[in-house]
Amino acid sequence: MSDTPAVFNTSVTRPMRIAAAGAAAILAMALLTGLGPILQGAGLPGPASVDAAAGPHLIATAAEIARLPTSGAAWRSMKEAADSNAGSPDLSNQDSENDTLVLAKAFVYARTRVLAYRTSVIANLHKVIGTEVGGRTLAAGRGIPAYVIAADLVSLSTSDPSFDSRTFRPWLRRLLTENLDGDSIITTQQSRPNNWGTHAGAARAAISIYLGDKIQLSRTARVFKGFLGDRASYASFNYGDLSWQCNERAPVGINPTPCVKNGINIGGAIPDEMRRGASLEWPPASTQYPWELMQGAVVEAELLTRAGYPAFTWQSKALLRAAQFLYNRAGWPADANDDWQPWLLDFRYGATFKRTSPTHAGKNFGWTDWLYGGRVRGSSNGWISVGDTSKLVTYHGSWYTMSTIRNIGGSAHASRRSLSRAILKFYGDRVTWIGTRGPTQGKAAVYLDGKLIKVIDLHTAVRHFRVKLFTMSLSKVAMHYLTIKVLGPPGHPVVTIDGFLVHR
Repeated sequence: MSDTPAVFNTSVTRPMRIAAAGAAAILAMALLTGLGPILQGAGLPGPASVDAAAGPHLIATAAEIARLPTSGAAWRSMKEAADSNAGSPDLSNQDSENDTLVLAKAFVYARTRVLAYRTSVIANLHKVIGTEVGGRTLAAGRGIPAYVIAADLVSLSTSDPSFDSRTFRPWLRRLLTENLDGDSIITTQQSRPNNWGTHAGAARAAISIYLGDKIQLSRTARVFKGFLGDRASYASFNYGDLSWQCNERAPVGINPTPCVKNGINIGGAIPDEMRRGASLEWPPASTQYPWELMQGAVVEAELLTRAGYPAFTWQSKALLRAAQFLYNRAGWPADANDDWQPWLLDFRYGATFKRTSPTHAGKNFGWTDWLYGGRVRGSSNGWISVGDTSKLVTYHGSWYTMSTIRNIGGSAHASRRSLSRAILKFYGDRVTWIGTRGPTQGKAAVYLDGKLIKVIDLHTAVRHFRVKLFTMSLSKVAMHYLTIKVLGPPGHPVVTIDGFLVHR
């Protein structure tokens, strides 16, 4: 994404303009997943690559969820929540637990396909409409992400299409700009560098992705990047006491590292929440507000990452540095309803924060010990996985699909027909083709933007799956077309497309 500064109009009645070269191309991936379970030797993190376009995408694909356990403490805790009485939705109540209980029901449905869970989720989605009235954006921001993710997990667009198109989606659109005690979700994210702003940002990201609103998602991402410290992306926040800021003339949401002020190391501190305890002092006055902010920020970063923005890497891994400050400097580990966060942070960063299982549900998310605990960990590093079934890949000639657990996401495309082509449209500065070598595999020509780059011989005596067959680095992030052309020869002509990795 371009770092060209954007001007944000805090009025919700006038369209905002962003100069972001290639933004539409980037956001063509908005409903794709994060990184796939590629060879660990590639140094890349999990989750799995994208499966069928109709599957859930905001947090996990159907293929990813199908590989998660139905036993163990994490599963039992989530299923117990899913089987409990969730009560009634109330987006005006910032302490309501209905949202995370509904999310548990959605996860259990996505894993088991037991229709009773889906029925309960949909019933709650019907009831939540309008419950935000009379509340504040903090309450709405906390609740919205779980409901939107739940709608995605139960495929509301196909399971209750009339409600989804005529009621749920228009309501989500209104929520972005609805006046809630003088603010809206959008203006709250753009003005408040604290827990209000990050929860609103997570809500704005979830809504934007669900609606397929690329422009709204781009704006959300730029505000979040500004909060993390990139003032060239966005800097129009309203800060309180500036004593915890490294640079009071250029305040940010998370301090850069290193930073020493008045002899105190405050690199990675969250200034607008640390001040809630007291002005700058050491040891700091106790406050749980930094972890409350992190609840919104971590979910916002995960949603953006899965939509194609490497948010966990922004500003020198700002969220990792914030967590390290809270654990290692302040001595405040995540506990109680914050204890789900280390599981997601460890997954994205390959970190080793102290974790417990089963976890508590948080204000806006939860069940991360089940969702992330068994998956490959590591830094996202700006990589995105594009599966063989992605709409970014087009096939020409004769291709067939294979379904096997040995392939990423459980499937691959293959061709025996000479001159058949697979074309990946991508926006990035590096690309990797993942496929198969073996006794039936033949030769393939690889083209970038129409220019022949290399002919690759895939024939080996022993079959190997999920192999990095081709990697190329480019001078800058831009739109490109990678073409794989089948060359034969007779006797062992097969060429397999398991997926691609794209970096930007």
